[in-house]
Amino acid sequence: MRTLKISLLLFFLSITISAQNSWQQTNGPYGGGITSFTVSGTNIFAGTADGIYLSTNDGEDWNGVNSGLTNTSISSFTVSGSNIFVGTVNGIFLSTNNGINWYEMSSGLISKNISSLTNYNTFVFAGTDSGVFISTNDGANWTAANSGLKTRIYSLVVKENNLFASIYGGVFISTNNGATWNQASNGLTNQLVYTLAVVGMNLYAGTAGGVFRSTNNGANWVEVNSGLTNLYVTSITSSGSNIFAGTYDGVFLSTNNGNTWNEVSTGLLNRHIGSLVFRSNNFFAGTYNGVFLSTNFGTNWISSSRGIANTVVNSLAVKGNNLFAGGDGVFLSTDNGANWIGRGSGITGESVECILVNGNNLFAGTEIGIFKSTNEGSTWVSAGLVDTFISCLSKNENYLFAGTGYGIFRSPNNGSTWTLMNTGLTNPEINCLIVNGIYIFAGTTNGVFVSTDNAVSWTEVSSGLTHTYILSLTYNEQNIFAGTDGGVFISNNYGSNWTEANSGLTNLDVWSLFYDGIKIYTDTYYGGLFASTNNGTNWYNYSTGLPDMIVSSYAVKDSNIFIGLRGKGVWKRPLTDIINDIDGRIILLPSEFILEQNYPNPFNPVTSIRYAIGSRQFVTLKVYDLLGREVATLVNEEKPAGEYEVEFNIANLSDGISAKGGYASGVYFYQLKAGSYSETKKMILLR
Repeated sequence: MRTLKISLLLFFLSITISAQNSWQQTNGPYGGGITSFTVSGTNIFAGTADGIYLSTNDGEDWNGVNSGLTNTSISSFTVSGSNIFVGTVNGIFLSTNNGINWYEMSSGLISKNISSLTNYNTFVFAGTDSGVFISTNDGANWTAANSGLKTRIYSLVVKENNLFASIYGGVFISTNNGATWNQASNGLTNQLVYTLAVVGMNLYAGTAGGVFRSTNNGANWVEVNSGLTNLYVTSITSSGSNIFAGTYDGVFLSTNNGNTWNEVSTGLLNRHIGSLVFRSNNFFAGTYNGVFLSTNFGTNWISSSRGIANTVVNSLAVKGNNLFAGGDGVFLSTDNGANWIGRGSGITGESVECILVNGNNLFAGTEIGIFKSTNEGSTWVSAGLVDTFISCLSKNENYLFAGTGYGIFRSPNNGSTWTLMNTGLTNPEINCLIVNGIYIFAGTTNGVFVSTDNAVSWTEVSSGLTHTYILSLTYNEQNIFAGTDGGVFISNNYGSNWTEANSGLTNLDVWSLFYDGIKIYTDTYYGGLFASTNNGTNWYNYSTGLPDMIVSSYAVKDSNIFIGLRGKGVWKRPLTDIINDIDGRIILLPSEFILEQNYPNPFNPVTSIRYAIGSRQFVTLKVYDLLGREVATLVNEEKPAGEYEVEFNIANLSDGISAKGGYASGVYFYQLKAGSYSETKKMILLR
C-alpha cells in the first residue's frame, strides 16, 4: 500500500483536525529581549527581535501587532502625529492606525538596517549603517543627509533646531537638517555613544564609559557618573526633575541633573536594560528578558510582560510538581505551563544555560558560573566556578559534573567545592554531558570522550564519527546517540563505534537530543523537530504547530512532553497524542474524521484510500458508480480511533468484494460513514 510522507500528513492534519494534535505554546514564560519603546496617547509599543507588541492598559497585557511587517527585528520607533514609524534591520515601516497595519516606507534608503529614528516639524530622520537619511513626505521617500557622517548611527535626537547624532566616534551636530555635520565631542572621554537624550536645556550622552552632560548644545561635555556602578549606559529618559539611566546592570536615578546617581533596580529579575519610557506616572523598563513596570519612579519593579512570549529557553527541569525553565532567567510553573513566575533572584548571570535537580537542591549554570537554590528557586547563591561559562550540568549518585570551556569539573559536596577532572581529555571545550550507569559521556568540539571512574580519567571514543563537533548527547539503554554538525550518530557499544542514523532528517545540523522512554527526539538548526521510534533508523517530522525556532530542551512531566525554544518560550503536547504503527512511524491520534483523496487518481486498476476516525465507530467505506449503484464495500466493521488505509483493486471485484455492477472507465464515488459523519469523494478509472 502507498505510504504518504509523514510531513505531508502532518501538514494535512494541522489544517483539518483539532489543535490538540499539535504543539501548543504554554502561557509563557513571558518575556524576551525588548529593544525599544514608544508611546502614542494611551498606547505603548514595545519592539522586540520578534515583532511589535502593543499594550492599551499600561503594560497589563501585550498583543502582537505585526500585520504587514516583512521584517520583525525591531530597533527603534518615532511618533509624528498619527504616524508611527518603526525601524527594523531591513527597512522602515509606517502605521497610521495604531499598529493594526504596517506599510514599508524605505524608498531611497541606501542601507535598510535602521538603528534609530526621530522627527520634528515635517521632517523624519533615520539613522542607518550608512549614515542619516531624511524624509519630508512621511517616509514616502528618503534622501541622504550624510555629508561628513557616512557611518553607523547609534542614536538621533532633536534639541531646538539642532539635530544630534551619535556614532562610535562621538557626537555630531547638524544645524541644517543633516545637510552638513560637525563633531561636537569636546570632553567626551568615551566616544562609543549608545544613546542621546534631551532633558530640559541639557543634552545627555550614554556611553560605554558612563553618562556625560552638555549645557551648550554639545560644544562641551562633562562626565557625570558619581554613583553609577555600571558605566555601560544604553538608555536615558526623564520625568520632571528625575533622570533615569538604563545600564547593562540596572537602572539608576538622578534628581540633580546627573551630578549623583542612586540605583533603583529592586524587583528587576533581568538587569540588562535595553530601553526606558514613561507613560504618565508609569515607568517601563525594557530588559533582555521582558518588560518591567514601576509606579514609584523605580523604587520597586514588577514584571509586566504578559503576552510577550519571546523568552529564550535553554533548559527544562522537573522537580516534583514543579517545572523549571532556564534561559533569560529562571521561571517556575506549578500547573504544567498554565502560569509561570520568575524565580531568578540572586542570579547575576544574564543567561541560564542549564538547570539540574539534585535532591532538594537546584543548580543553574550561567555564563558567569553556577548558582544554587534550596527553596524551589525563590533565591539563589553562587555555587562556585565564578567567571566560568557553564555549558552543561549532570550528576550521578556521588558527584555533580559541570562542563565548561576549560574542561569538566566535579563536586562531591553539592557545589561547595569543584575540582578540574581533565586527565585524558584532549579537548576541553565541553558542549554536553550525560551519565548512563557507570559511564559518563562528554561531547566536545572535537569528539566524544567517556569515563568509567567518575571522571578521574577520560578516553576518546570517536571511531566512526565522520563529524566530531558534538552538540548533544542522549541514550536509551545501551544505545548512545550523538548530535553533530553532520547529523545523528548511534553507538550500541558505549561509544566504541558509531554509525550514521540520519534517514529522514532534512537538516543535519543537530542541536538537541532527548529520549522520553519511547521515542528519540532531535531538533535541527531551523530545520524542524524530528522523532524516531526505531533508534534513529528513520526520523519523522514532528513539528506541527511549532514556529521555526531551535528546540533547545525537553522534559516529561505527568502526561505531557514539554520543549523549550530559543526565542518562543515553552511548548507542550500530551504524550497520548502519539501511537506507533508496525512500521515505527509516528501517527497522530485524530480527533475528527477525515477522508483523503485516493491515490493514484486517475487509477487502473489499483488505488489506495486513506481515512481517519476520531473515536471508536462502526465504519463503512463503499464505492459507487455514476448512477449511484454500489460497486464495492471496502470496510464494514467497528474500528477504534486511528488512521487507516485500504486498497481498492477493481480487478478483484469478481473475487468476492461485493460486486454489484460494471466497471467501465469513468467517474466513481467512494463514501465513508462513521457514526453521524459522512463524506463522499470522486475518483476516475482510466482503462
